[in-house]
Amino acid sequence: MSGSYQKKIEKLEARKRQIQEQIRQEKRKASREEKKRQDRWKILVGAYCLSCLEQEGSVPTINGEEDLRKKMDEFLTRDSDRKLFGLEPLPKSDDSQSKKQD
Repeated sequence: MSGSYQKKIEKLEARKRQIQEQIRQEKRKASREEKKRQDRWKILVGAYCLSCLEQEGSVPTINGEEDLRKKMDEFLTRDSDRKLFGLEPLPKSDDSQSKKQD
């Protein structure tokens, strides 16, 4: 192989290693984000269960994912938390309307 081809191959190999490292970094980042999301989800479900225990003395039976989503729809108020369960944001209250009526 001539020298010019060898240099080109070496540059491409170096670029390949750089791209592979970037891929590894992005995968680690995605994995950390997914773990954060799962941890937050577990915390919110636990908070719901504790709230039920405090208010009703027991935790209601949850029959599948859709049933859990309905219960969390009633429980969650923060848009970012609702998004974790695939729920729509709550409607914004319009304080300007109530001030106009005063």
